[in-house]
Amino acid sequence: MRATWMLLGVLWLGCSVTLTPVPCQDDLHCLESQHCGAEAVCVEGARTAQMLRESCLAAIQSVAVHANECLGGSVEDFERMLGPTDVCKSVEASVAEGRQVFRPEKFGACVRALRERPCGQMNPEWLRNNKGERNLEAFAQGTLLEGCPAFEAQVTAGGSCANTADCQGGWCRVTEACPGVCQAFIPLSGACTNQDRCQKGSSCSGQFCVSDAKQGERCGAGTQCSPDSETQCENGLCIERRKEGPCENDEQCALRYQCVRTIPSLRDRSPKECRAAKALGETCEPGAGDCAPLSTCDAVSGTCRSLPVLGEQCGPINGTDDYADCLQSSCAAGLPPKCAPIAPTNGRCGSKSLECGPTAACRNTYCIPQWCG
Repeated sequence: MRATWMLLGVLWLGCSVTLTPVPCQDDLHCLESQHCGAEAVCVEGARTAQMLRESCLAAIQSVAVHANECLGGSVEDFERMLGPTDVCKSVEASVAEGRQVFRPEKFGACVRALRERPCGQMNPEWLRNNKGERNLEAFAQGTLLEGCPAFEAQVTAGGSCANTADCQGGWCRVTEACPGVCQAFIPLSGACTNQDRCQKGSSCSGQFCVSDAKQGERCGAGTQCSPDSETQCENGLCIERRKEGPCENDEQCALRYQCVRTIPSLRDRSPKECRAAKALGETCEPGAGDCAPLSTCDAVSGTCRSLPVLGEQCGPINGTDDYADCLQSSCAAGLPPKCAPIAPTNGRCGSKSLECGPTAACRNTYCIPQWCG
């Protein structure tokens, strides 16, 4: 329901009425003649097509806010990892060239869709501090704006695309350089490779698209648990992630929880249990692995701090099994290892899309763009 102006004070018998702007999270909280502004209050003037860039940046900020709500960590750090400037350049180019149409009247619904995405779909696996084996596949594949009706795809299968948001009912496959080609999702039971994408609710396994398992259903042997259910596969069944008790890895713990080493000095031989993740600035124990995603425990202050940035030391830290990867950069070998610029388009990478930045993916040891500018 559209919100109306709130009355701060009404003075009886002829006195004036003072109005204050309505706080908002999206345009649907405001009157039709208003939009939700950068200050998170309703401002005069409906959203227009000329507000494309502002709207795109706001949409990605909504993803970052939701990632924080689901996983912990810092909204600002999530934004930096998602690369809003480059992503929005790609969106602007697509709109200018007719591959997408911006529907400003649907932007409120867009923000709500992004903020209400199941937390399991945020795919915390790409945020884990597991000695650099993280990746950005969840969003590097161009799915950042998935479910947002304000950026309307115009390209059918076989057409030229700059990002997956261009494609109607499919995805943008870039093999070496931009532009890519829109591909239809592979239907259930269809033949696939690990470079293809199956229809929603299924995954490529054994060269065929198979249905993801729900909570209580059998998993393993190529069948994965549905990300919508926030479950993990254990002993052949999809079970709810736990908030307490013993664990072997973070995937067994609920979102916003970590599989913490209870005796950090024993390193990998330490018993582990699921505990609530520590936020930035909170007291932590070096080597325990108890800080939220995109953060690590600083041995000097004994508090959780953001991951290092360009030029700062990264890699194994604290003389423990802690590993600090880099924000908006890649951890390069050296003594000590330091955060270096991400690999350029078609530059070499090891196996991690993290090395290619948020708008590209590592494919066969080369960085392939997923958001063409």
